[in-house]
Amino acid sequence: MIIVIIILATVAVFASWMLVEKPVLRCLAGSLSLFVFVGSIAMLTNHFVNHTGMSVKTSEKTKEIYSAAGADSPFGLLIKKEVGSDSNNYVLAYRDKPSDKDATAHFIPKTDEPTEAVKQRVTYKEADVDKATVTTITKRYTWKSDFAKLLYAFGGEDGELISREVTATVPKDTWLVVTKNQADKLPDIAKKLQDENAKANPKAAAALQKLAKENPQAVVAKQVEDLKTALKEEK
Repeated sequence: MIIVIIILATVAVFASWMLVEKPVLRCLAGSLSLFVFVGSIAMLTNHFVNHTGMSVKTSEKTKEIYSAAGADSPFGLLIKKEVGSDSNNYVLAYRDKPSDKDATAHFIPKTDEPTEAVKQRVTYKEADVDKATVTTITKRYTWKSDFAKLLYAFGGEDGELISREVTATVPKDTWLVVTKNQADKLPDIAKKLQDENAKANPKAAAALQKLAKENPQAVVAKQVEDLKTALKEEK
């Protein structure tokens, strides 16, 4: 409606100053129509800049994710690929269901929707949790009222994306977050560590095998800790 008001005000300004003969009436009608025209332009500009008449709707969704390495791996695996350089924004690979044959890459920026891609940020963290999850917090514009929608709606702004923040949270003791290149090296690194530990301290290796039957989670935590150390030393 604001566009219609601007058009009508433009016509009224022209008609008032050019067609009205009486000076007093011309001045009054011209000033009033000019005021409406300028005010309408100011309202529209304010809407474009500050999204006047709209509010921010926030939605949050959390879902459990599963290891990219599959059920046969004793530890969980999240594969990351940074988008750009030093962006702290990632494409993440994991399984959506335990039954999935392969891991799937998620949050790949859409080249055909660059505006939405810029508004999306994906990161990860390790925490003291039992399950790996992905939490998505989405913010979108929505109309405050039917009047605001009637006044300003003409560009499909309802539901316009403001930001999408995605955070993958994995158990710090039993999961690894690695690049694809590191993931490919993990089997060899794990075997090398196992051989080195068995050779350096046979008794400790035997005790670890016994602990694996009594407390497998403790053994997984130790393996993850050793792998993290080995991966850091490789850099």
